[in-house]
Amino acid sequence: MKTPLVISIAFFSILVLRTAPSHAALDGSVDNGSPSVATALPDAAPVRHSPRLALSYRRFPISNLDTTKIPLAGLELDSYVLSTPWLHAGFEFEGGTGRAAFADRTVDVKYGLAGVTAGLQIPARISPFIEGRLFGGLLGGSVDQPITIPGTSMAIPGTSAATWIYGRGVDVGLDLYAIGPVYVTAAVGWLRTTWRGVDYAAMTANPSAGIQTKDLTADGYTLKLGLGF
Repeated sequence: MKTPLVISIAFFSILVLRTAPSHAALDGSVDNGSPSVATALPDAAPVRHSPRLALSYRRFPISNLDTTKIPLAGLELDSYVLSTPWLHAGFEFEGGTGRAAFADRTVDVKYGLAGVTAGLQIPARISPFIEGRLFGGLLGGSVDQPITIPGTSMAIPGTSAATWIYGRGVDVGLDLYAIGPVYVTAAVGWLRTTWRGVDYAAMTANPSAGIQTKDLTADGYTLKLGLGF
């Protein structure tokens, strides 16, 4: 009687072991002697290292009437219509103010510029770049009191006037991508500006010729700090 019972128990145990789901089957893995392949989660989207739009503070000098410098400062908006990881090109729009000292008078200066830009950068979290600029626009000045030309009896009346200005330059800087596509930008550069103004030296040398004008050109350094995406 015991032999058939033992055989029955053994046979039933074999059936249970063969039909019971294994732990590997429950968690979706099968141990067949080959290395298991885990299901990988999709990687996060890569950071786009290509500028689109930036708002910056820019400071630069232009020539004064007496060959000294007039410091100007304002805001610049850069819009890049072409932007890839390695190069960019677009437009800039800029406006600001300054103060010029001339003949014991203070002249309030305002300017508005528009131009084109093109540059190269290395795509990285800290992205160095070099950028060329061409720009032009209007330069205005206002003074409340007449300005006397030293050594003469001639005076420029207190008034407001506007003239043209244009220039070109090169910026070298870094874009730091802080949060995703948002970046902080900083650059220094060189620029040459030209504007039409009063010929101070000619009027001093020949007062009888009246008010004379000439193109005033100066080289200078520029600083740019901004935020973009």
